[in-house]
Amino acid sequence: MSKPIGERIAAVKSYLSGSDSLRRKAKELGIHHNTLLRWVKWYRESGEPGLDRVRDYSKPWNRFSQDKELKIVRLREKNPNLSLSDTKELLKKQKIQVSIKGIWNIWKRYGYAGFEKSKLSNNLEDFLPQTRETGEGIAKARAYLKQGKVKKAAKLLNELPFCPDGKIMETISDSLLTPQRRLEKLSFLFGKIPYTRYRKEIRALKEEFLKQHYYYSGIRAGIKEMLVLEWLGKPREQLDLIKSLKRMLGDKRKGLNAPLWFTLCASGFIANIRLMKTEEAIHSLRQCKRLSKTFSSPSFLGDMATLYSYVGYHREMALLLERVLEMVDKDGRESLLITFAYAKCNEADYRTSLRILRGIKEKGDPIVLFVKAFCFLALGRIEGAKEMAQSGLLKAQERGILGYVSTGSLILAEANAALREKRKSRLLLLRYIKLLRKLGMNGAVVSREIILGKGDIPEGVEKIRTINLALLLKKAGNSCRISDYRKAYRFAARYKILGMLHRLVLLIPEPVLALLAKGKDTGLPRTLLHLPVFRKEI
Repeated sequence: MSKPIGERIAAVKSYLSGSDSLRRKAKELGIHHNTLLRWVKWYRESGEPGLDRVRDYSKPWNRFSQDKELKIVRLREKNPNLSLSDTKELLKKQKIQVSIKGIWNIWKRYGYAGFEKSKLSNNLEDFLPQTRETGEGIAKARAYLKQGKVKKAAKLLNELPFCPDGKIMETISDSLLTPQRRLEKLSFLFGKIPYTRYRKEIRALKEEFLKQHYYYSGIRAGIKEMLVLEWLGKPREQLDLIKSLKRMLGDKRKGLNAPLWFTLCASGFIANIRLMKTEEAIHSLRQCKRLSKTFSSPSFLGDMATLYSYVGYHREMALLLERVLEMVDKDGRESLLITFAYAKCNEADYRTSLRILRGIKEKGDPIVLFVKAFCFLALGRIEGAKEMAQSGLLKAQERGILGYVSTGSLILAEANAALREKRKSRLLLLRYIKLLRKLGMNGAVVSREIILGKGDIPEGVEKIRTINLALLLKKAGNSCRISDYRKAYRFAARYKILGMLHRLVLLIPEPVLALLAKGKDTGLPRTLLHLPVFRKEI
């Protein structure tokens, strides 16, 4: 461990002012004699300030040459499914003798192994530990950039085995960077540049890797493209890409590739649920659950909570988020808190949801605006809900996230229904069906068609709790039976989706109006019952 500068100064002065030999003094101080010799040298060169530094990194004498290391790296690149023992045998045939530990150390240095399990996420740079070689290389490159020596900085970064710091490459032109550094740079820029532009750049980089038969890096680039397709609402293209990436990855051994597998399965789930391929979606969800138990990092568990929300598993979602929030530090809490606020909103705990959102820095995030709109609806603040929904749609449009049109337009339809403007509400529901179908968001289409009483309902959709609730409430609306409404209410209460029930009754008010006419309890908050949709005298 590096000693504080005060201890170094005291050690050097003690040696220089005494008569003991360097070895004896080092033994007395509990440090190696070479360490004391180095401190004395720095002190004589630069005085006390010279002791405030660390020894320059030098490669171990027994480390392989860069050419041999790259040969070992290329084996992993060309066959991402390769095990350590298989790699050892392949190298033996090439007359390269290296132990399994040696292969592991090289893979770890170049970012193919040695992951920090507590930091596993869908972004490789997050969970690879930074070596001293990498850390010192980045520090020197940063110093070059401050001096305006961009080419020198780029050359130094290109020579590193791995560079997890994408920010340092933000100001360096792509033409000066190797494909590996450009991939790390683009990983850092995800969500920071328009998604359409990002997809074009990452797709070109993926093709560049595949032409060189660098399949592992090609898969990493492909995963970024897949995530962009998810945000852009293109589930069919997303599924085609996932199939291609899984083929390259292979499925015989999944240990080292577990983070990649989790991300592929999670994205496959989202694409399938949007296309209403319920069985395939549930299968992917089970795979994700199994992987998240083995590699229970906060990021994976947070992703699991998000996946639960797609099928209306809000009870499980909230429990998981409470667990994850205890595991993360302050910096990693914001996105989880937004999801938690959404879960609390769907539980009908609106005050808690809004209190959580008050502490969020990113006030303009579309999800933050939509969750506020949901809360405002249930609290009877209809104009506020409209304003939030419109702002959310505008922000989503700026970021090129077409999929958010479903959420924003649904909130506006609910707001108009609350004001008893039924025609406007129905037009808003109808207007976007064609676009949603084109985007492959079939789940949103089915929900709208249930509310409107149109279309054939696909088989298996009742496994999605939110759609099942809409079916139960629509049945109650058609029959106006108290027992049917109670069944829908009990279902929502059991699975903690009363918040969704509160919003759905604005669009399907008939069962509530029937109960009010008979003087029966609806179980709804007063703020809702005071809205024009339920008080026709207004």
